[in-house]
Amino acid sequence: MINNNAVIYNNSILREGSFLCSLVEEATFDEHLFWRYYNSVITLTEENLNKDYDWELVKQVIWTHNRIIKCFLWHHDEKDVYEMENFPQEREMDFLERLDFMFDGFIGKRAYSEKGFGDDLVNPEYVD
Repeated sequence: MINNNAVIYNNSILREGSFLCSLVEEATFDEHLFWRYYNSVITLTEENLNKDYDWELVKQVIWTHNRIIKCFLWHHDEKDVYEMENFPQEREMDFLERLDFMFDGFIGKRAYSEKGFGDDLVNPEYVD
């Protein structure tokens, strides 16, 4: 069983094996690690719909989301040397849409159905 708090924490400290470590330290987009991060945030959102969040968790989610978006921006900045390997060029907007809904859901304490996203980018944890 995945410890969702640990997944978020590990990403926030760029621990080896986390999505953000892959993005920042290795300049590699790892889709499997993306879904682990994403699903950890949406699971924590669902588990806390009627509870107060731990502020440390909130700070970690805000920081990690912000850093992921910056990596996407740096990847496109011609003046920056940062360039991701395995960048999902054709599905970039789909990944960004998912990140937006994940973050908005977390902050607004709303759970979104994975079925509402269609078939362009399928979450492997929610395959029928």
